Amino acid sequence: MGARASCVLRHARYLVTHACDDSAFRRVRALSSRARSGAPRKDYPNHYARGILDSVAAGELVYTGNSAGTIVMSFALGPLTADGTARAVRPKAPSYDYGARGELGMKWLYPGIGEYVGVPHRLVFRPHVTFDPEFCRYQGRALAASRSLLHAASAPLHDLWACILNDYDFDNGKSDAFEISGGRCVFHVGKCDTAPFELGDVAREELRELHGDDMCFARGTLPRQPPGVPAEGVSFEWTPRDGEIIGAGPHATANLPRFRLYCDENGPLMDAPPT
Repeated sequence: MGARASCVLRHARYLVTHACDDSAFRRVRALSSRARSGAPRKDYPNHYARGILDSVAAGELVYTGNSAGTIVMSFALGPLTADGTARAVRPKAPSYDYGARGELGMKWLYPGIGEYVGVPHRLVFRPHVTFDPEFCRYQGRALAASRSLLHAASAPLHDLWACILNDYDFDNGKSDAFEISGGRCVFHVGKCDTAPFELGDVAREELRELHGDDMCFARGTLPRQPPGVPAEGVSFEWTPRDGEIIGAGPHATANLPRFRLYCDENGPLMDAPPT
């Protein structure tokens, strides 16, 4: 199979399938339990997808998703995902829009893949939040997507939960992970032993103005997680009863270590330093 297709790897004790792609909607099309041509064709099951999904639901196969392979397990997709991908079937043929505003996008607003394999709760997965050390701020389309979700009129009615996954070292595959097994949801955060961020001049100056000449600011570096988070990261179980988890700053969730740098998409915050 191609490098971005789903692949199945045989291990000594179990099977693992890994899914990644640059287009969430293309991945949804591949993993939908029923073949779709604009609209679901209820009389035409997608045997390729069901061969994977049925095994996952039965506990015979471990599904690991990366990037778009994570997003497709979301309860809601559609216009919350910026994915304007156009593909031509053959050279010089008209392009076909797989994006959120394209022909298939709105029809796949609720893909149903996660529900099919038994993902509990109405979870929306948003990977690839990154930290910009030049300005000491977060960036990534997941931020905008999560805001859209939280302000959606239907969110309180449907009890939607956004799972924001941070990239600590994208090039080396070090990021958060969300595990669902045995009906339990476990968040694995902070796994990264990469060297600290090198702060840009703008970030260093703003941090000095807000919080004084802290040692790490003076050195021009910032750790990738707050002090106290080990290189192997930390894990905690989550249920809707726990509500929203805050991983940084003075209002961080009690009984959990602070596992995020305290800033937002605009830069450092006044009431506390990043670490």
